[in-house]
Amino acid sequence: FFPKFSSRSCGGKSSDISPPAHTIQSRGRCDLKVGPHIFPGTTFSEVLYLSSQPTRINQPVLAILPLGHLTGIPILQMPPKHLLRSMSPNQSAPLLSSLSSVTLITPALIHQVNSAALSNPTLANLLQLAAAGKASPDQLQTLGLLIQSLARSPAVMLQNAMPSPSSPPAPTKEFDLVFEFQETSSERWILPRGPALWERKIDSSVTDAAYDIIITMCLAPTSDSTVAATPIEDKAEVITFWLIKAPLPVWDMVSRWVGGEEKMKESRVILDQLNRSPRSYLGLQLSPGSLLTQLQNANTSPYTMKLLKPGQSSGSRPRRKPAQRKPSTVPTPAPPKRPWVTTPRPIAQLPQIRCMSCGQTDVPLILGGRFCRPCVDGGKANLEIPSVWYPVQSRSYYPTAHYQQSIHPPQPFVPPSSSTYRASPLGTNHVVSPNTIITPVQHEPQESKN
Repeated sequence: FFPKFSSRSCGGKSSDISPPAHTIQSRGRCDLKVGPHIFPGTTFSEVLYLSSQPTRINQPVLAILPLGHLTGIPILQMPPKHLLRSMSPNQSAPLLSSLSSVTLITPALIHQVNSAALSNPTLANLLQLAAAGKASPDQLQTLGLLIQSLARSPAVMLQNAMPSPSSPPAPTKEFDLVFEFQETSSERWILPRGPALWERKIDSSVTDAAYDIIITMCLAPTSDSTVAATPIEDKAEVITFWLIKAPLPVWDMVSRWVGGEEKMKESRVILDQLNRSPRSYLGLQLSPGSLLTQLQNANTSPYTMKLLKPGQSSGSRPRRKPAQRKPSTVPTPAPPKRPWVTTPRPIAQLPQIRCMSCGQTDVPLILGGRFCRPCVDGGKANLEIPSVWYPVQSRSYYPTAHYQQSIHPPQPFVPPSSSTYRASPLGTNHVVSPNTIITPVQHEPQESKN
C-alpha cells in the first residue's frame, strides 16, 4: 500500500532505492492509529522535490583549442578567469587591455574562435601558449586583437542579435507526505496521493493546541514498494488514519496535502462511489457498561510490551552459543528409594536403689551406696560385691541408643566362720568396730615327725 521513499544502508550493503533530488523537513511526531493498530511515536515529514531544469548559463565561457585537432586531443574548455590566473600580472595586462573593447563573450564568439583555430595555425599556437602561461605580452596582445576582430564579424553579430532558445520551465512536482515508524527508523514511506478528506476532532479535556486529525482516503495496493510504483485501481479501499494529538505543523501540512474545500468536495463524491467492504461483527455484543469495562481491564497485558524490531544498536551482536546435542540413549530411571524404617529406641530401666546385703530400700546407704548402716555394723557388708553401673548417655553428634554395661546380680551373703578370722586376721570380711577388742592368735607349735 505504501511505496518506500528511502532506506538507510546497513551492514555494508547499498540501498536499492535512490529518491530524486529533494529537501526534507520534519513536521512533528504523534501516534498513528490505523484500525485496531496503534503505531506510537510516528514521525511525519514534508518532502520538497527540486526542479530538474538545467541552470541557464549567464556568462558564456571562452573555448581554447591548444592544437588538439591535429593530435586527437579534445578541445579544452577553460574560462577566462582560469586562463588569467595561470598567467603573471605582466602577461595578463595586454590581453585584458586588448579585450576591453569586447562587450560580451557569447557562445557564438566561442564557436567562431574554435572554427578559426582549425584553419589558422597561428591562432591555434597563440591559444596553446596562452593556456600554458608561456605567451609573451606581445603574443597576448596579438591574441586579443584576433579575438576582437572575430567578435566584429557579421556572423557573430547576427547570432548575438538573435534570442537564444530557452526550454520551457518543467512543471514543479507536488510535495509528498512521508512518515517513519519508531520501530523501523531506517525506512521512510510515502502516503500516496489520491481522493482524501480530513477533519479535526477537538477534545474539550485537552488544554494545549494538539488535536486529533482524521484522514479518510482511498488507498490502493501498489505493484512494488518503490517511489515510481503504480497503484492498482481495481483493489482500492477506503482507509481511515487517526493522528492522535498531532502538533500544529502536522495539521498545516495535512491541510495543504489534502487541498482546499473544492478539492475535498470532489474527493467526497469519489469516496462515496467506492464499494466499501462490509464489516463483520461478533454474534454477541455487550452494551457499554460496567461488565464491558471489567472485561477490557481483565484483558490488559500484565507485562511490559517489547518492540518487534528493535532499533539498530551500536554494540556488537552477541554470538550464538553452540547447541548442545542431547544423548541418543534414554537415561535409565533411578531406582526408587527405600522407605526409612525408624526403630524405637529401647528405654533403659534404672536399677532399684537398695542395700546389697539385706535388700532393703528407702534406707541410707554407705560404702559407695551399697550397704546400709545396720548391715555394716553387723559385719554383713561384703566388699567383694561389685557396684552397680548406671547407663551413661552417649556424647556423639547423632543421638544413639544408651549403652549399658553388664550388671551382675547380687551374690548371696555368706557369713564368715570363726576359722576365717584365725587363718586370716586381715580378712576382707572383718570389719573393725570401735568396741571390738582384737586378741592375737597364738599358733601352737607343731610336733615334728622325727
